[in-house]
Amino acid sequence: MAKCPRCDVPFSEVSLVSMPAISGAGSASRLFPGIAFCCPNVECQAVLGFQIDHEVVMAETVKSVQKVIVSENADLPNAIASDIVNQLNQP
Repeated sequence: MAKCPRCDVPFSEVSLVSMPAISGAGSASRLFPGIAFCCPNVECQAVLGFQIDHEVVMAETVKSVQKVIVSENADLPNAIASDIVNQLNQP
């Protein structure tokens, strides 16, 4: 069992908190969806770790690719365009 380095309370689970991550500075900065791994002690909630939320990033990427495929292939029959989009959605 782990112990929180801030409050020293033992835990076997962490709390997940969604929050944005900023990459870069000034006008070059960009926001990414992130997940913070926090101490489950409600009086502490120290951030124990953080990472980009890859599932959200992937979902946004697939949506962007779908829009491009549909817009660039407007002359394709709907069935073909739908088949391409469905293939992108498969894990």
